[in-house]
Amino acid sequence: MFKLALFFVIIFCSQLLEAQKLLKTEMALWGNAWVPIDRTEFEYDDKNRVVAQFESTWNQADNSYSKYRNKQTEYSNNGTSILEITKEFDAISGSWKNALKKESLFSKSGLLLESTIMRFDSTWIWDSTDKLYYDSRNNLIKDSSTWYNQNITNNSISMNYYFYNSNDSLVTEYSLMEWRIGTKLDTFDRRTYDYYPTLKKNYMWLSTYSQGGWLPLTTTLLEYNENGRLELVEEKGGHYSRGDIRKLYSYNKNNFLEKIIYQNWNDSLSVWVNHRRDLYYYDSSVNIENSIKNNHLALFPNPVNNVLNVKLNDAANGNWSLYSSQGLELNSGVFYNQTELISIDVDYLVPGTYYFKIEEEERQVKTLSFIKL
Repeated sequence: MFKLALFFVIIFCSQLLEAQKLLKTEMALWGNAWVPIDRTEFEYDDKNRVVAQFESTWNQADNSYSKYRNKQTEYSNNGTSILEITKEFDAISGSWKNALKKESLFSKSGLLLESTIMRFDSTWIWDSTDKLYYDSRNNLIKDSSTWYNQNITNNSISMNYYFYNSNDSLVTEYSLMEWRIGTKLDTFDRRTYDYYPTLKKNYMWLSTYSQGGWLPLTTTLLEYNENGRLELVEEKGGHYSRGDIRKLYSYNKNNFLEKIIYQNWNDSLSVWVNHRRDLYYYDSSVNIENSIKNNHLALFPNPVNNVLNVKLNDAANGNWSLYSSQGLELNSGVFYNQTELISIDVDYLVPGTYYFKIEEEERQVKTLSFIKL
């Protein structure tokens, strides 16, 4: 199944939230050479969940990075909510000041249900709320965003509706906007999708409704490599003045995202011109694997539809936990001198990447990833 709901968000997250810790990302812009702009560093807890992000900007005067924003993340004990507090550095006072607070609520199966953002201005003030709705097959069918619009001193709302084929692949998406709630729609866009798995290609067409008909805006091509990883995103500009743009993805020897190159089309030269580069750095020492087994632990089938089988290759006592790609604990249990299979129902999980972790009495920790279809 190929689900494109929350289109580019899923593409991006699915390649970062892998079984190897992402330590930092670095962004640069192209001049006559690559010029550093920003860097983001990540810190993790003992469950391999991101608990802190530090953003820095490049200071050309002394050729170094200066931290200007940090985000602290807290996870609820029952695994159904995440609280993120973002602070920005105030150069005048030399201290960190509250900026944004975001709380996200999840279902037990890891579905994002709602997120609320508050901004700080002497006290916390509501800024926006996003809500997501799913069908019985866990397909996203609607999301809505409500926010305070300072330009009209009123709340605005946008909504997206998603429609799928019999294979649960997204085929059409409609976007609606009301700048002032209760008034007529100001914008009405449509995205349609086509899939060509044998060619390792997908297409997305964006149109806007104008004067009784659909006006084409952009056409986006997505190409994948032999491992099913995104390799190219190319957008034809249509009625967008920014023109054609594309992104090129490359991966390291462990098949983790290593680099994204952003390019713009130059009409006068008839060539693609570099614009931006993102680099990704990982902790290669982390004991987390993409394979379905190691010398001590095996998961099968992988990918899995309904029941995940766990095989411990020697007797042991300890605990096991099942985590979503967001780091939420979805299920857990214990095992005693386990030599038989442990069978876990995963039918309720949303398609995606998950992690199975065991911790023995001797404090040995092992984690494997698996894919839910």
